[in-house]
Amino acid sequence: HAHIMALLFRVLGRSSVTASARRCYAVSLPQDVPMNSVVVDPKPYQLSAVQSTTLANGVTVISQDSSSPISQVSLVVGAGTRHETSSNAGVVHYLRDSAFQSTKSHTNVEVTRENENAGTKLSAWHQRDFVSFNASFLRGATALGLQTLVENVVEPALFPWELKASNDRVKYWAQHILNSSTIGLVDCAVKAAFRDTLGKGLVCPLDKVGKVTVDQLSSFTSNYFVGNRIVVVGTGIDHQTLLDGVTALGNLAPNGAATKAAKYSGNAEVRHDTCSGNVQAVLAFQGAGRSDKDAFAFDVLAKVLGTHPAATWSPNSYSRVGHALKGQGQAKGFHLKLSDVGLLGVVVKCAAENGAVVGDGAAALQAVLKGDVSDADFKRAKNHAVVDFLESPLYMQHEEAAQQVLAKKKMDSNEIAAALEAVTLNDVVSAAKKAAASKPVLVARGNLDNVPYLDSL
Repeated sequence: HAHIMALLFRVLGRSSVTASARRCYAVSLPQDVPMNSVVVDPKPYQLSAVQSTTLANGVTVISQDSSSPISQVSLVVGAGTRHETSSNAGVVHYLRDSAFQSTKSHTNVEVTRENENAGTKLSAWHQRDFVSFNASFLRGATALGLQTLVENVVEPALFPWELKASNDRVKYWAQHILNSSTIGLVDCAVKAAFRDTLGKGLVCPLDKVGKVTVDQLSSFTSNYFVGNRIVVVGTGIDHQTLLDGVTALGNLAPNGAATKAAKYSGNAEVRHDTCSGNVQAVLAFQGAGRSDKDAFAFDVLAKVLGTHPAATWSPNSYSRVGHALKGQGQAKGFHLKLSDVGLLGVVVKCAAENGAVVGDGAAALQAVLKGDVSDADFKRAKNHAVVDFLESPLYMQHEEAAQQVLAKKKMDSNEIAAALEAVTLNDVVSAAKKAAASKPVLVARGNLDNVPYLDSL
């Protein structure tokens, strides 16, 4: 994904932080011009209107053409690990890591060789409620890029030897996420907060590596890779060209298995004491789902709790929880926005000897959830929320697809950016009090000698 982003930014330029989410500008800064007198070049990146078509079986196709020589298309399926069972746990992780292998029409050698020669970049990732297949290609390789995406979903060969070749990749990422990364810590918090449905793990359980079968993959795709769960979003591509390239998706069944509603439980604590010299902790509450009217207010609220530093290695002392740590740790808020419910929280990192500052962070979090949010806190947080959304074209594209496939609401990137801009301080305070009404979850890992327990926070 880093390679795709780097190429896109070289072609497109940096996104302008305005309600017009996809306009890019070139800024020239001569050495003798003061910073406050720089004038933005008024030549915008040319964009067409957003177009949308729904096929007879429910597949939604959304596009926005541009003057870019690069086309980027994501095929998003509204099925993720929440749809797994105990018997087929890990199937979604394997679908992601075995993507773009042999199909019924082309071998994996042909798929790889032809796309490599064309300069096409292929990727896949998944979440609890969706899996996404992505292609970035030159306009001259449009037919090949779309063919590769569609065949991967409509007619994968699913050869046992190709599935077996995924074992090492699946094991590596499962071990990395479960044992060391912040993603794994948040993943554990989600499991504790929701128990089942959304509480299903993000990655394949280690005891399931090598045991997921072709039949399980085939059964899962038959049940969930269906018309009303699929959205195709393309940028830098003509709408009719995109429609013609994904015609085969219209042959999929329109409906499949239903999705069980998720329920937030909370009131849970998970502690993993290790000999590490560091501490990582997550304190979380109920957030908002994509279809909730206050979903964007929760996005801004997460930025009130903690944001990334404006400059590399600088302290995040301007965020509420980060400031409470008094330079002895770092804090970053998050809002995991899923289809029907979400998780709002903050990640705190510190040295083991400073573990007690987790309690200071919790006190700052509690103050915010009681409504103690200043106008300065709010404005700063909203700026961060807008920038984080606008700075990645691929992220914007996935947000558009997620709104359609998960919230059943069509919103292009301009409308999403405008929705963030429209959030008020009162909206954020209301969201904070709503989160405070839920029962908290604490997950901590590392040397926990000095980390307080949940009931003492």
